[in-house]
Amino acid sequence: VEGKGSIQLLSDSDCKTFTEQTVVSNLSNAPICKRATILHTNICENDLGGCSYDEFIDVGDTIIYGNQNVTNGVLTSGDAFDCDVNADGEYDSTSERFYFMTSNGNNAVLIYYSNVSGGVSNNTATFAYDSSGENWHGPRTAYEQLPSTTQWSNQKIIAPGTRQITNETGGTTTNNGANTIESFTYTGKAARLLTLQEVNSACGITNGEQGELDECNYLMENSSYHFDAPEEIYLLENPEMSDSISIAAINPSYRYKDNRYSNDGYYRIRPVIEVAKSDMEY
Repeated sequence: VEGKGSIQLLSDSDCKTFTEQTVVSNLSNAPICKRATILHTNICENDLGGCSYDEFIDVGDTIIYGNQNVTNGVLTSGDAFDCDVNADGEYDSTSERFYFMTSNGNNAVLIYYSNVSGGVSNNTATFAYDSSGENWHGPRTAYEQLPSTTQWSNQKIIAPGTRQITNETGGTTTNNGANTIESFTYTGKAARLLTLQEVNSACGITNGEQGELDECNYLMENSSYHFDAPEEIYLLENPEMSDSISIAAINPSYRYKDNRYSNDGYYRIRPVIEVAKSDMEY
């Protein structure tokens, strides 16, 4: 254009380089989790237990998972988030939904909205905690189903690494002190199992009373909570202190902390991630 200086045309290779650098820069600065703007819902169909026995819900009511009233800059148990776990730059509310439970120092502990098999959402497949039936080794069978660091490849997820697993009371033995609980490494995994201590922190449970999780119904999404079906149990990380085979679990049908045998093969696996609060938009 006359009087406005010269115009320099970019080559195809220049454009490609500029675009790639811009995308990488945007992803590196992007939060891993953003507060959800749409909440998941179901209709309560279960007249034999589950949602219909929840003091807040009747058959035919709409179940809303997660908090409707939130405060910017504040994290509360049940706050819903969409997390870009696979690092594709998308925050998919249908497949990347998580719920804030509690804090671990400067990190947020968030639970996935669904059970998984082979790291992929699956609410029918079942597995054992440890098929050996010994509860002091950690979830040796169950952990294999958790999402891998390849599937959930966002490097802002804090890898679970090696953990000292504790029993339901916070101790490190089972079978009334006869067995010492081994440390457990979630090799190659981007997620881990939820602990009873985290459930207590988020929900204030009393350990084993039906309905004690009614105020944390986000823990029951994708379960028999909302429709008539056999009990669906999903695993916690903790072995029980009193014997050498039992483990702690969540019972969505009766909305309480349960305990079962570690080698029974009918448990669901529900992943938990930790994310630095500084990497979240809330």
